[in-house]
Amino acid sequence: IDCLFFFFKQKTAYEIKECDWSSDVCSSDLSIKWSPDSNFIAYIKYVRDISSEELWVSNIDGSNKIKIDTGRKFYDDGDYYYWSPDSKKIAYRSIDNECTANCLVELRVSDMSANKKTIFTSPDGFELYRVEWVNNQKIVFLQVSNYENDRLWIGDATGSGNNILITEGFGFDYLHYEIFIAPDRQLFAFIGVGHPDGIHTDFLNISDLQGNAYVLREVRHTHFGDCDSWLEHEAYWLPDSDK
Repeated sequence: IDCLFFFFKQKTAYEIKECDWSSDVCSSDLSIKWSPDSNFIAYIKYVRDISSEELWVSNIDGSNKIKIDTGRKFYDDGDYYYWSPDSKKIAYRSIDNECTANCLVELRVSDMSANKKTIFTSPDGFELYRVEWVNNQKIVFLQVSNYENDRLWIGDATGSGNNILITEGFGFDYLHYEIFIAPDRQLFAFIGVGHPDGIHTDFLNISDLQGNAYVLREVRHTHFGDCDSWLEHEAYWLPDSDK
């Protein structure tokens, strides 16, 4: 045994994972993440022999280890996977481990018994970024392609296929990779960039969970001597979600 993965609670150490270097959780980025209710912990295991990755979840005392998925390569943009607000499901993006060209990126959702569904498949050339649970049934995510023809979706986490494309017809050249969810989880904001009349313009947009989106504010990049005007790429909701 070359490494052990422990966590500590009230001075008690629980062994979560034991490994060696041929089947190794210790040599990879663990990407350990607590569930929102603090009852579960999830992590990525890297299997060196087959250059594959596995997604696992267990109770916090190390019991009831469940392999959620295997034979996949999990996409990482700072987060490999995403807990639902009620801690009952995990969403994650991955491709088939055997794929070498024209790979399809899948957004999957699994429960804690490894019952999983692919809720969205993106064609080759499009990546999936910034996956965010809005509530326990809806996921917002970006489908991007080299800063061109970016798309924002509301995904149906139940797997019924009722996904909604909300940026069609806006004319954005690309989208910023942040999604700002209101505290009441009924609305979210996002920022798009376009060039109406050839002028670089930022658009702050609001959408509800049915995909009804509108532009709240647009700011055209203007130059006044050494001063520029633009929209900062951050947005903040007030606690009551009204502004």
